[in-house]
Amino acid sequence: MRAPRKRIFNVMLGNCVGEQGIDVFEKVGRFAAYDSYIEFELRNNNVFVKGELCKGAFINNKLRVFYTKIGVDNPMVDAIVLYEGGLSGRFSYY
Repeated sequence: MRAPRKRIFNVMLGNCVGEQGIDVFEKVGRFAAYDSYIEFELRNNNVFVKGELCKGAFINNKLRVFYTKIGVDNPMVDAIVLYEGGLSGRFSYY
């Protein structure tokens, strides 16, 4: 769907909402990439987002990320990148 408010979704890590109400078309328009950064902590085989324990987010040594549809069409995600450590100082722009 190529209009705002059609493909809205949440990014979930287990039972925790990493980012809520994403509408890529509304944020960046058609044919543009939207980057979202969700910081989480993996501690003792448990995932925490903003200090909250995310049940079901780390199972069999795998991070469980999924998307819940809010709009009328299905969410579309092309890539997921995981970084070890925080994001600060990670990127340089020229």
